[in-house]
Amino acid sequence: STALVARALIGNTHLIKRSLVLKALSGLLAVICGNGYIVGINQIYDIGIDKVNKPYLPIAAGDLSVRSAWLLVIFFAIAGLLNALHAFDPFITCLYSLGLFLGTIYSVPPFR
Repeated sequence: STALVARALIGNTHLIKRSLVLKALSGLLAVICGNGYIVGINQIYDIGIDKVNKPYLPIAAGDLSVRSAWLLVIFFAIAGLLNALHAFDPFITCLYSLGLFLGTIYSVPPFR
């Protein structure tokens, strides 16, 4: 389906609006940052389990220190939130923040 949409847009470039492309790229960046935050926070709190079940993950394997992981997680959270604040209205930013919150309580004690 992605290929069909791409083909339709290539054949009809008048349908492409620069402002929408920039908004879509901002959304993609926010989603990537949110994913980096949620996956990172999960790996930080699940080091013991991951050493057994997923020893190839960067923190469990010792390829990434916990300190570096925290720095990355904080960076992703801030970058994603700032991007959402800049590119989208308050409602979307609140939904984005809710996603970060839910991702956090999934991994962080005592809720997990």
